[in-house]
Amino acid sequence: MRQYFKKIIWTRDRVDHISRHGIGLDEVEEAVFDDPYCVVRQGGRALRSPEENVYFVYGVTMSGTFLFVVLVGRPGSMVFPATARKMTASEKRLYMRRKGE
Repeated sequence: MRQYFKKIIWTRDRVDHISRHGIGLDEVEEAVFDDPYCVVRQGGRALRSPEENVYFVYGVTMSGTFLFVVLVGRPGSMVFPATARKMTASEKRLYMRRKGE
């Protein structure tokens, strides 16, 4: 599914929200677009916009930070970041299993 994400749409409130988790927008972009082992799981429909899908992304930044990112699909393969944070231990295990380690 990741190949369908062309661009993340950043708004000031999303940048502010994610930065409160200690995550920069460049780190989110790296985890989503640059990690060759990125794991994408499709969630349900967005609560506010039922025609849009929610995606859970597990990826690693260039500096080695394991991130969990929630994205909401928009028309034209654009995604809107709902939130991002560092992965929990169980999420890291999922990522490593999917990566094949």
